[in-house]
Amino acid sequence: MAKDTSVYVSPLVERFATAEMARLWSADRKFSTWRRCWVALAEAERELGLNVTEEQIAEMRAHLDDIDYAAAEAYERKTRHDVMAHIHAFGDVAPLARPIIHLGATSCYVGDNTDLILIREGLDLLLAKAAAVLAKLRDFALALMKEPYVETRQSAAGTAVTAFGTSKKRAVYSADAAVAALDYFSRNIGTYPYDTFFVVPFDMGGGMEYPGLVMLCERDLHGDDLSGAALVIGHEAAHQWFYSVVGSDQINAPWLDESLVEFLGFDFLRAYLGDEAAFARREARYGSLEGYKRTKRIDSALYDFAGSEYFLIVYASGCAMYDELYRELGRDAFFEALATYFNANSFSIADRDDLVAAFSEAAGGDMARWFEQRLAVPS
Repeated sequence: MAKDTSVYVSPLVERFATAEMARLWSADRKFSTWRRCWVALAEAERELGLNVTEEQIAEMRAHLDDIDYAAAEAYERKTRHDVMAHIHAFGDVAPLARPIIHLGATSCYVGDNTDLILIREGLDLLLAKAAAVLAKLRDFALALMKEPYVETRQSAAGTAVTAFGTSKKRAVYSADAAVAALDYFSRNIGTYPYDTFFVVPFDMGGGMEYPGLVMLCERDLHGDDLSGAALVIGHEAAHQWFYSVVGSDQINAPWLDESLVEFLGFDFLRAYLGDEAAFARREARYGSLEGYKRTKRIDSALYDFAGSEYFLIVYASGCAMYDELYRELGRDAFFEALATYFNANSFSIADRDDLVAAFSEAAGGDMARWFEQRLAVPS
């Protein structure tokens, strides 16, 4: 059937409304709801003792949906009133009830009540869809910059990468590092699942991850040594795999994503800038930790840490644990485990058992004891 292009049709309905929502706000639904409101009014009036018979109500019920639009339009041309027009059209098919249709009511009775009924039913439709979205939702973030420099790139997999900066040089560096990080982790772990990736500077220290968006400290993009910025971009990019796609309990088990992506950030930095630059950056980040004696488990809850303990234990000690695991398993088995962990837990909430299971499979033996020994406080 050819589309009728001779009359106005709302693009909001044509392009964006679901079939359910379009039916809900149709003329059929609107005017049949008017008739249901009139039946409810008649039932209430009969119950209160007015001269309304059951036969009249039954006749109205029998004609809730057979709306004669041609008759209604003809009546509206005479009455200049849509409600009166539909009262007459309803009375034509329910002649016994004609005297009591809309008895004692105003136009707002059907107009406003029908709007409220349809709005409520529309919200019911939206709630189910919102619940489905919330089940997969991690975060919502908004970044605003005044007159930024913008650089765009495309990753090997076709992801549109956009980097914002306070100078062209900084935007270019962020864009190049972001593309390299996405390509690196896509090759070694699994495909980046989103079509876009944004990098934005902010005035806080370190970095912050969100799905498809990372923020990094503006100061890390100053000076000649930009390895700190590359590390942050690598770290936060790794969070796209472990936090954004593979979720975890960030309050009670922050080590599950942070310890791992701290290791992955340095692993990316070695591949991107070389061993020497990665070693120097690691010394700058952890050099003062020589001789630090850990007094809490790596897998402690967030609120169990005080002061700098969170960084020293979850980041530094957690990264060292993965350094050891990488050396023991070898690169191939290590990243095979991460790929298994990623694929098995994408868009769900993983826990320690899921991580250990993936490494056990890659190692060819149970790794539970290995993890427990290293997560525990050293004796």
